Amino acid sequence: MSASKLYFDVGVPANSAAITAHGLKLEPKLVSLSVNEGSIGGSIITANVQGVGPSTTGFDLVDSSGKSICQKVSITSYGVVECHTIASEIAADTQVSAKLSSTTYTCSNTDTTQCLYRQLSTSGFPVVTSVDISTGSMVFTGTGFYTSTYTANATFCNVYPDTLVVDSPT
Repeated sequence: MSASKLYFDVGVPANSAAITAHGLKLEPKLVSLSVNEGSIGGSIITANVQGVGPSTTGFDLVDSSGKSICQKVSITSYGVVECHTIASEIAADTQVSAKLSSTTYTCSNTDTTQCLYRQLSTSGFPVVTSVDISTGSMVFTGTGFYTSTYTANATFCNVYPDTLVVDSPT
């Protein structure tokens, strides 16, 4: 007799071993990603993954070849997975899957575009090459900064500025 599948929409309960010992298999369900495109320098994406919680271990987000797209994974609350993506190119239309231990689970959303992600060198994301705080101000140097029709926002070591001025695209 094969194991029956079960998931809890608010995460894995304490003492779940008592459930799995009776032939039930607990499975996560990847529903969506907060964004579908990020910076080649790495980004933070939030995944809606039903059936995982803060006590879940061995969890990752992977591409179709099984390679992790995350440098760091944190399960911040039940069903909420934060992935700090790798600083590398991730091909366009990469179908992201959830991986728990050695088992991979594909997107469970009927609209599988909700689980697509990419990080391309040709994307229009700014690239920061240096940060200078010696003058009492934060000065970011890089390329591709937006100078119009965009509300700028920046942070450095969890410090947010009172005001922010983008005076050139570099």
